[in-house]
Amino acid sequence: MRIAYLILAHRNISQLSTLIDLLTTDTDNFCFIHLDAKIANNRVKDLVANKVTSGKYKIIKNAIDVKWGGFSMIEASLHLIKGALKHKKIDFDYFALLSGMDLPIKDNNYIDKYLISNSGEYYLENFKIPNYDQWSGDGGKNRLEHYWFVDELGIKESTRLVKCQKDMGLKREMPRYVRQFYGGSQWWTISRRCAEFVMDFVNNNAEVYEFFKRCLIPDELFFHTIIMNSRFASRGYNNNLRCIDWASGPEFPKVFDISDFDFLITHAALYARKFDILHDADIMAKIINHIKNRPRE
Repeated sequence: MRIAYLILAHRNISQLSTLIDLLTTDTDNFCFIHLDAKIANNRVKDLVANKVTSGKYKIIKNAIDVKWGGFSMIEASLHLIKGALKHKKIDFDYFALLSGMDLPIKDNNYIDKYLISNSGEYYLENFKIPNYDQWSGDGGKNRLEHYWFVDELGIKESTRLVKCQKDMGLKREMPRYVRQFYGGSQWWTISRRCAEFVMDFVNNNAEVYEFFKRCLIPDELFFHTIIMNSRFASRGYNNNLRCIDWASGPEFPKVFDISDFDFLITHAALYARKFDILHDADIMAKIINHIKNRPRE
């Protein structure tokens, strides 16, 4: 099993280096890193190089200044997929999108066996839009029906502009390809075939690509809508294999601490987020030790 880990990173380089080694040591896995343009300088790149011992990573060129809620998050993710597909030495079986503040909570051998035995083309949380249980208010329609300019204006100013559109009764025309919009968690694992399909779709469907540029938080819509409107829709699992606590707080999602250890190591997920070495380094160290000392099945 060869997994390409696509990592979106914007802080805590020491933590990122630990994650890379954990995912790649003694495996055929490889990490592709998008360093947010706000930190993507030579000093940071040298810091990663000095800390990673496995050497199995590549920092993607042409870093993007990612804005939360904007299409820049999609652009960074697509850069990562493209970089992994073009890798000359390894034909990866799966592509897993992570943040630099994630950790696996299962060892690499367990993850390999899980993906082999289930053989899904995708592991992607997905639900139809609107969904009033998942997303409050209008169930997500607001993200699609109006023009958002988050990358250019930020959330606050873009929200004011959307209010003006609503006051004027303006709504966007929906793209022809999309029969049904889908939403879900930003984080996913997809097969090589599915990744190739997504990139081919993006390259040949400018209308849909341009439409999502003006959506709110499109990273929770873009891949879900493309995959679930395709031949792959019935070939995967409505499960992103991630443990993310949106309920406990005080942050949303919660930043895990040492009190969460038993909960995490008994969870069915393969990965968890999020962790912050500056918030609680002990939980990270304890999970890493647990993974490294887990008996092989």
